Amino acid sequence: MPVIPVRRWSGAVGALVLATVAIVAPAGPARAAVGCAVDYTATIGSHTGVNTPPTNWRVNGVACVTDGEPPTVIADPTSDSVPEGTGAGFRVRLSHPPAEAAYLGMTMRGTGGWVSQPVMLRFTPTNWSSWQGFAVGSVQDANTVDDVVVFTLSFPGYLSDTVTFTQIDDD
Repeated sequence: MPVIPVRRWSGAVGALVLATVAIVAPAGPARAAVGCAVDYTATIGSHTGVNTPPTNWRVNGVACVTDGEPPTVIADPTSDSVPEGTGAGFRVRLSHPPAEAAYLGMTMRGTGGWVSQPVMLRFTPTNWSSWQGFAVGSVQDANTVDDVVVFTLSFPGYLSDTVTFTQIDDD
């Protein structure tokens, strides 16, 4: 099996210090990003032990899932603060390849004025693991309220994800 080099590691690994990390992926480009198995040894002082894989973790910024986990929409970041009158964005990908191509569904609920382009994010069996970006703008207003908007992202047959933006008012 090929070894994926790790540039960035994040997630719940307990209080152990990782001495060596090797991420092992199944053969083939389509399967390499579906599941991430981890085989690492942690050494603390004179004790050496093998730790089980953490949950909710990422390799090189890509969320890893294990077999049996449901297909999920993955957004990054899941929250952000936006100065009033400016813009920000987020990116979206899927945890598993879809059976057929479909468009991402998106709803917006919140307070204040927010603008965005029409949702045209299409995921296919070949691009499902590639991040797709989406831009959002906060509208300048005369009140002193820090408005909030929540985007709910859905895809047929997948668990949804949400992204929350807080508009930092400048009045």
